[in-house]
Amino acid sequence: MNRFARTAATAVMSGALALAGLGLGAGTATADTLSGTYTLFSDHSQRKLNGIPTPYHNSSSVWTITPCGDGCARVVSAAGWSANAHLNNGRWEFTREGMWSCPDGRNLPNAIGYSIDAATLRGTSTGTIPVGCEGFPVFADGITVSLTRV
Repeated sequence: MNRFARTAATAVMSGALALAGLGLGAGTATADTLSGTYTLFSDHSQRKLNGIPTPYHNSSSVWTITPCGDGCARVVSAAGWSANAHLNNGRWEFTREGMWSCPDGRNLPNAIGYSIDAATLRGTSTGTIPVGCEGFPVFADGITVSLTRV
């Protein structure tokens, strides 16, 4: 490597280290790891139930995420549930069990799926209720989500 190339390489590396030292990369996850405490924001303004627009109030939750192996992250929600997310084609994906509240007070089993881009930490959430409040299956989609490091 000639003197000019070494100087240029040193300058680039010094700049990268300076930015890292300032923490400008904080709050992002690398594609193969996801770890830390995050706030999940769920935007329900475009939510659809069985294809019919049914906006709902937005929500947020605190998630604590720890590695659980290669391409695996353990998600523990402050809401009391946990699940393993797996990295598939650049997206963290998992399904967890939840409950769907009916107007008459019944709570029905609900499978909630998440698919979150590993680079941007933005994605989607879906819900599947095998037998809804009115007696037929319900599929919820159009919910966007984002993770922000706390």
